[in-house]
Amino acid sequence: MSLAVVGATSAVGAIAHARNRNINLRAALAFGPVGMLGSFLGSRVAAHFSAEAQLILFAIVMIAASGFMLRSSF
Repeated sequence: MSLAVVGATSAVGAIAHARNRNINLRAALAFGPVGMLGSFLGSRVAAHFSAEAQLILFAIVMIAASGFMLRSSF
C-alpha cells in the first residue's frame, strides 16, 4: 500500500513540475534505469545479510554522512 501512495504522490509532483518545465527529461531517462537497476541489485545483496547487520551498516553510513556534513560547515 505504501508503494502505491509514494508512487501516486510522485506522479502528482512530477506532473506539476512538468507543467512548469522543471524536469530535465534527458537526465531522468539516464538516471531512472540506473536507479532501478541499483535498487534491484541492492535488494539481492541485502538478502544475504541479517537485519541486524543491515542496521549496523546503515548506522555507520549515517555517522559518516553526519561527520562529512559537520566537517564542511566549519
